[in-house]
Amino acid sequence: MAYEPTKFCWCNPRRKASRWISWSIPNPGRRYYACVDAMFLRDLIGDPRDEVRRLRGGGNGSQFVPRFEDATPIVAVPEAQIDREVLAMSLQDQLKEKNAEIDALKRKYHNVVFVFAVFVVGLVAGKMLLQ
Repeated sequence: MAYEPTKFCWCNPRRKASRWISWSIPNPGRRYYACVDAMFLRDLIGDPRDEVRRLRGGGNGSQFVPRFEDATPIVAVPEAQIDREVLAMSLQDQLKEKNAEIDALKRKYHNVVFVFAVFVVGLVAGKMLLQ
């Protein structure tokens, strides 16, 4: 393995950050540097123990396979909230249309200013050449 320079964490006092390997499904074998006190990475990546056990066991029924249940209850959305969401969506569409109109007017205004500036420069250059 090639030599890599030391990486330091942002703790106070600064310490050497160790190299970790992620076992997440989207990033298998992903390596990153983190301090031992950086607990947010464990929450971000998750505990790979159950996934490793499942993969080593081959996935048959006799091995340990974790079961996850949704702990959030199903909540009915009231009619008033749906009406407010529809109103908000229509207002957002109107806002997008108005922004498009404003952008078109800005482009037209910039073109008029550019033509006027060219006209004034032409007049000034013409006066200077005739004298």
